[in-house]
Amino acid sequence: MYYSKCVSVNPSYGPAWLNWGSSLAESNDLPAAEAKFAAATVDPEVAIKAGVNLGLVKNIRANQMAVKGDLEGAERTLRGGVNRLRMICEGATEGERRDGTLGEVRDGGEIQRKQGYI
Repeated sequence: MYYSKCVSVNPSYGPAWLNWGSSLAESNDLPAAEAKFAAATVDPEVAIKAGVNLGLVKNIRANQMAVKGDLEGAERTLRGGVNRLRMICEGATEGERRDGTLGEVRDGGEIQRKQGYI
């Protein structure tokens, strides 16, 4: 596939990851699409769009879990999508997004970092 060749040449090229994820999502390969959208979030040029797409995939997967009765899994999946998108929108660094560190959490006026589910 052309996308795999593109990211092998330039692994940080977000548009390739984003388009690859979109094609996988359209073919209903949601786990693979999720991974590609997550990879695209490290490129600031497409990070927000990739985060939104990642959230949409997580929403579909959460609905599938809920239908099967896995409400806890559905909640974790949704929270993971929301946390990832929040990190992107708040300007979390590439490393924080990759490691799953949440954006700023205000506690008594001080800013702290908190580990979160991705």
